Amino acid sequence: MITIQDMIETMIISELSEAEKKYKPINSSKEGYAVLKEEIEELADDFHDLNSKLGVLWYNIKEKIPTQQHFTVEEMYNISLDIIKEAIQVAAMCKRFQKDLGVEEIK
Repeated sequence: MITIQDMIETMIISELSEAEKKYKPINSSKEGYAVLKEEIEELADDFHDLNSKLGVLWYNIKEKIPTQQHFTVEEMYNISLDIIKEAIQVAAMCKRFQKDLGVEEIK
């Protein structure tokens, strides 16, 4: 049986492979840090957006606006997909950092 963990790891490997095709190897710990920082900031922005939509949802619940509730939950779903994609990119860049620099190279 394929687990969610297996599927996630497959997606990370796929993302890593695509990144290796598009971009040059990470050359230093500082460069790796910068790449990870950018990816994590994008992930944080998506979490912020999701949390904001949660506030909008609560407002629509209190005001009994069901059509807006439905719309807001759909937006939250889409942001959640973005969060998953960004988290996979973060994980892939962690693997890229390790792969490109190796333990001996990390200084």
